[in-house]
Amino acid sequence: MERRATDIVIVGAGPTGSALALSCAEIGLETILIDARPVKADPGQDHRNFAIVSGNWRLLERLGVTGELAPHVQPLLGLEAIDGG
Repeated sequence: MERRATDIVIVGAGPTGSALALSCAEIGLETILIDARPVKADPGQDHRNFAIVSGNWRLLERLGVTGELAPHVQPLLGLEAIDGG
């Protein structure tokens, strides 16, 4: 096993881990991103629904990834939260 010095290791390449890794690399940190899925694995289709709030969209814009995301998203025009009670 190879030993390597780095500034930060992030486990999990989902939306949060990937955004954190991009942010760390952007400020010059030597960054390693680890995920359970092999790099060359077919990502498959993810049918989960989730929302990107405007503050997070601005972060993604700063990271330079909204151009690739924009064709695959649509605006959330309303939201109703029910607490189960």
